Amino acid sequence: MLKAIEEKGLTAPIGLLANIATAYQRFEVPEKAIELYEQIYDEVKASQPSNMTKIAANLSICRRKMGDIEGALREEAVAREFSDFAVEDKEALLELELVTAVNHVANGDHEVVMSSLASSAQLLDQLMSKSLRLNYRRGWRQRFVNRIEPIIFSLPTSGVVHDLLGPLALCRSNAVSDWMHFLDWAKEISSNPAVPGEKKDELEKYVSRLKDDGTPFVYEFYEKYDDPFQRMAIPSPWERLSTLVEDLVASYGVMRPYDDALIGKKIILFKERLAEGNVLVLWLRSSLLFIRGESYYRYELGRAVEKSFFEKLISYRFNSVTMREMADAIAEISNRLTDALESADNVLKFPAKCQFIYMPDAFDRLSLVPSFVKRGSTDWGLRVAPILYKRSCTEVVIER
Repeated sequence: MLKAIEEKGLTAPIGLLANIATAYQRFEVPEKAIELYEQIYDEVKASQPSNMTKIAANLSICRRKMGDIEGALREEAVAREFSDFAVEDKEALLELELVTAVNHVANGDHEVVMSSLASSAQLLDQLMSKSLRLNYRRGWRQRFVNRIEPIIFSLPTSGVVHDLLGPLALCRSNAVSDWMHFLDWAKEISSNPAVPGEKKDELEKYVSRLKDDGTPFVYEFYEKYDDPFQRMAIPSPWERLSTLVEDLVASYGVMRPYDDALIGKKIILFKERLAEGNVLVLWLRSSLLFIRGESYYRYELGRAVEKSFFEKLISYRFNSVTMREMADAIAEISNRLTDALESADNVLKFPAKCQFIYMPDAFDRLSLVPSFVKRGSTDWGLRVAPILYKRSCTEVVIER
């Protein structure tokens, strides 16, 4: 395309060059991306300062991929210098924080990494706050959480947790926790004397319609990002609900549906549980993250161990392995989880009487109960919180 433009004696527009450079960057051809970014660099700086944060951040990524860490940090500083021009572009600012985090992983500056992760969680929160629909909110989460988790794994296996609580709250939030907060909000509206009865009835009608559609599981799970109602020319309950919510907020001063689902509120919830003496345990990919007080410890189970166990489990369901082989696989994974618990105890020094709150991932594939039973002599309790919501803990009683 660029060759054809040049043959006709024309000048390629800045936007086209930027898009081609970004494509080169994403398809792992950083040297060509750098060439194009440098070609438009000065002109963007002079005439489009609001886009300079994106250009400099992408150039920083490319230089890092080429092994030029000093150059990557220099471009990162330029991107941050121009960030005031992009203050309304939360997505560009979020990308900059993630670029900063990865740059400083390579540079070994873990304090900056944690600070950038905390900022990225807050910015993603602001982006999601504009979306009422659960599938749109999940779209934002899936796009960025899959990039945030690997950065968390790059941090030391133990340390002070302070700036990590926000990113961890983000990683453990999902459409179900959003829906629970939405239902709480709807319940508060129904008992608010300032809201007229017809508005309450209208809200109840739309919420009932969403429940009938299977929200948050069936309709929202299978459709994810697309809205099937648009293709079928059927009025979406979310569309009508969005209009009603804006009316309620503007006319009666009520809070927004997801105000209690904000990262700041979840950080407070984490701190309250930790202040009560609880230990938080989070499953992140193939790791267990233990948090006690202000300290954390991460135990890497290993992808290979996890993969081997689930391959055996699936094979057993199809009668491809014997009961004995399956029992051995269960014993092996149980031993690894017990080792995780003991390693965390050695680092964090759990008290003799202690409550653990376990937050599994979306698949909830592994149980910690056998590991707690093996401890035998200690008085430890286990509660499971499948969703990050104030009333989501279910206590697991382990009798001696």
